[in-house]
Order: sequence, then structure tokens, then C-alpha cells
Amino acid sequence: MEAYDDCIKNFTVDFDWIAFVDSDEFINPIADRCVKKFLAFHENSNAIVLNRALFGSSGHDRIPAGLIIEDFTHRAVDRHGVNFHTKMIVRPRKVVRVHNPHMIDVEGPTAHADGTPFREVPIGLSADISGFNICRVNHYFVRSAEHWEAKMRRGYREGIRPAEHFASHDTNDIEDESAARWAPEVRQVLAAVDDFPLRERSEVHGGASSEEEKRSDGWASIASTVDDVLYRAPREALRDGNTLFDPEWYRATYADVAASTTVHDTATAARP
Repeated sequence: MEAYDDCIKNFTVDFDWIAFVDSDEFINPIADRCVKKFLAFHENSNAIVLNRALFGSSGHDRIPAGLIIEDFTHRAVDRHGVNFHTKMIVRPRKVVRVHNPHMIDVEGPTAHADGTPFREVPIGLSADISGFNICRVNHYFVRSAEHWEAKMRRGYREGIRPAEHFASHDTNDIEDESAARWAPEVRQVLAAVDDFPLRERSEVHGGASSEEEKRSDGWASIASTVDDVLYRAPREALRDGNTLFDPEWYRATYADVAASTTVHDTATAARP
């Protein structure tokens, strides 16, 4: 968790909120289509817990050519066991401790996306799926079979994951295009980022002399584009029935997270 601690230490005064998500996880503000509005709703919270929505391969064996949010549009049912995993948006000034990538302790209230108080069982899992249709984290864990093979070649910090991980996480029960609507805006942002290194220094940096000034001005230019493009005002049955959380399955499947905390045998959640 050193990277998390360094981020909080170094950027506490720079940001009101920091979201801790992986590169295959995209925050999806479904209700308001606007992260700023969503954060304003949580003005009295110091941390927001977002449940994950596990997306499958959508039948792709090879890596498709489009955006991830366009190509992968099928996911697990809402209350699939993996969706009880959480990711967080926190006020860095209020952070007390980073337990693992799924759970950060803060001073003051921690809430679900819908504003209800958060209760965890165990650390990194939510006791329930709340606010799933308000804001969630789309988790594109497997993507295509070709993506997965490349990921396995790179490896994980805790070693190679079992081959059956692809099959167990390739969940395509529900068609969900809620993130695909962002495709035009995403392309505008990507174009702005791609074009950035090619712009004339005088245009982007205004004659900034130091590397630090150029970097600051450059990111400000990109951030302005993102702000213009993206921040416009614009209960099902369990998949396998009601089941008790299986601690042995959890330890075997998510060894890296389980090793960082206590997995309580009495926790109640769904197993995929």
C-alpha cells in the first residue's frame, strides 16, 4: 500500500477528493452523468464506497478495435459475489489508514453511493449492494481471451492466477450499455491528450521556462479539456440463491486482499 500512502501524503492539499481505482476500472456516474454533481451530493461524507460491476468478455476472443466501454457491454448480475468488492473515493485530509485497495479508513462518515451508511464485512467487501444504479465502478477484469492471455504473461504481484479465473469471471448475464454513452466524449478527451505533445510550446505553455511550469501548464490544459467535455450538467435475486460468504473461497481467490486483513467466517455476502 506504499503507493496509496505516498499519494495521500503528497496530494493532500491539492485535491478535495481522490478516487483509488485500477486501470481496468472506470467510475460510471449513472444517475447524474456528472461526477461533480455526485460528489456535491456527498458533501457531508468523507469517503464514498462504490460497488464494482464485473464485466465479462462479451464473447470477444480477440482484442476488439474500439473503446472498452463500447466493446464490452455484458456484465454479471447486480448481486454477483464479486460485485460486493468495493473501491473508494476519499477526502485525503481525512484518511486515517489504507487497509488494502478496497478499503480506506477515514475520520467521519463513510457512505454508499446512495448516501446510506457503509458497513463492511470483511474489510474490502460491503454488506450489501447499495447505490448500484447511482454510481458504480465498471470492472473490465477479463476483457477478451487475448487480453487475458497477455495479462497472464505479465503476471501479478502474488504470482500467476489460475487458468480458471477467466471462466469464473467471464460473466455476461446482463447487457449494460450505460458507459457506452460516454464514447463520443471519451474520444474528444483522448484526442486532446494525443495532440498535447504536438502543440507548439508558445500555444500550450505560454512561454513557460522550467520543466515544472511546463508540466503544470500542460496538465492544466488537458484538465480544462476534460472539464469542458465531461462535466456538463448533463433488488434482484442472488445469482445462486442466498448463500453464506465462503471464507476459504475468498482466501483462495483473492489471496492478496485476504492476506492484508482478517476474513471473518461470519460475514454474509454472495459467492459467484
